[in-house]
Amino acid sequence: MISSKSQKAGCSHGRQTAAGFQRLPVTALLIATGIAVGIATILVGRRDATPQAAPAEIASSHPARTTTQPPPRPAPVRRVLAETQRLNSPETSPQEDAVMLGELIRAFRRNSKGNPVGDNDEITAQLLGRHPRAPAVGLIDPNNPAIDDQGRLIDRWGTPYFFHALSANQMEIRSAGPDRTMWTPDDVVGDGE
Repeated sequence: MISSKSQKAGCSHGRQTAAGFQRLPVTALLIATGIAVGIATILVGRRDATPQAAPAEIASSHPARTTTQPPPRPAPVRRVLAETQRLNSPETSPQEDAVMLGELIRAFRRNSKGNPVGDNDEITAQLLGRHPRAPAVGLIDPNNPAIDDQGRLIDRWGTPYFFHALSANQMEIRSAGPDRTMWTPDDVVGDGE
């Protein structure tokens, strides 16, 4: 039997109701509700989560070892990569180089919804896929001989190309030409329209 003194004082966990149940303080109820909602959110989140695609793995001779293989490149990207290997080649003309660079800029635009931006080295980094704004795949081989030691695309005479965005969908690409001086009559100009 509970004495009247202990009934008035109550207990530290709550007070007893007429039905004999203890009533928890509001703070304890809020904490319990928060925990329940948190657990429910975690459980529902696990059930609804879409599984992430695992990288393609190839089993090697040792069963515990696997090597990660990059995903295959889309066909247009492979075509652009193959074409850009011919940049500055003796088999192509300076005008064909400008056309190839225009194709490269168009491929970038299709994959990232806009022109690459910045100076030559920044644009080259974007075309290589090494920039936050770049597409997920590189559009030019990092070992391409048309990329100099400073990471810039250069013309067949060793001069960095000049890239100028004329609009969101057009980029002027300028080679200084054989005299290696920009803005002279022998410049080779192409566009990435």
